[in-house]
Amino acid sequence: MPPKKRAPRPKSPESSGPAWLVILEDIRSQNRVIIEALEAHRQETRRSLQDFRDEVRADVSVLRSIAQGHSTDIRDLKTGLARVETKVDHLDTRLGSVETKVDHLDVRLGSVETKVDHLDAGLGRVEAKVDRLVPLQERVETLERRRA
Repeated sequence: MPPKKRAPRPKSPESSGPAWLVILEDIRSQNRVIIEALEAHRQETRRSLQDFRDEVRADVSVLRSIAQGHSTDIRDLKTGLARVETKVDHLDTRLGSVETKVDHLDVRLGSVETKVDHLDAGLGRVEAKVDRLVPLQERVETLERRRA
């Protein structure tokens, strides 16, 4: 607020005293106006500062609330991640067990394949013998027809 200017007081002929007293009174009057203006400015500055503090407190309160929500979300995510890690560990264990069983089945399959190969070779030998018996069968049939 700009300081109020007062009109200089007219000197009255009856006023007694030196001129410097009049000037001093005028300076005092101006000082009072300045002091009033400074006081009004100080009060306005205090109001503005208090308004600013109130706004900052409100903002901090909102930020604190947001941070608490994020903190809760982070805790929930950590808990969920721990569950996922536990399940992955469990699945890893089960996968190891399945891999062991597959390896065992692979060994057994190799053994079965070897046995099938042996049976196939034996069957080939039996077929060869049967093939040699076919001509003998024909001869036996021929001999039996002659006897009959």
